[in-house]
Amino acid sequence: MSGLSLVQTAPAWEVAQSEESTEVHYQICPYCGFRLLHVLPPSRRTFPLMIVYCPICGFRRDEHGFKPGRRLSEEERLAALRRWLQHQGLDERILRESYHLELHQFFASKGEGEEEERA
Repeated sequence: MSGLSLVQTAPAWEVAQSEESTEVHYQICPYCGFRLLHVLPPSRRTFPLMIVYCPICGFRRDEHGFKPGRRLSEEERLAALRRWLQHQGLDERILRESYHLELHQFFASKGEGEEEERA
């Protein structure tokens, strides 16, 4: 032997999927402004792109491809938010009394998340 050792390295997508691979992060949805856009680490098929999903407008980028978010009126956004909250076991009363939150606080104002997207 020549004294050189071969170091076995994992493929880049495996390195990206460390212990935090199931940890969800949140960003502002670029389509509807929902503050809890789900952001997950890349999968083998999406590497190097993160997996993203908005439960309000339907925006997603995952193993199945890309789907832009629907354009929603204010009433449609609030109705979708109420459905999502109900699915989470929450409602407006619980939000107000237990968490001191109002529905409009779940959505960013125009341009608020642009700094995050550029970073």
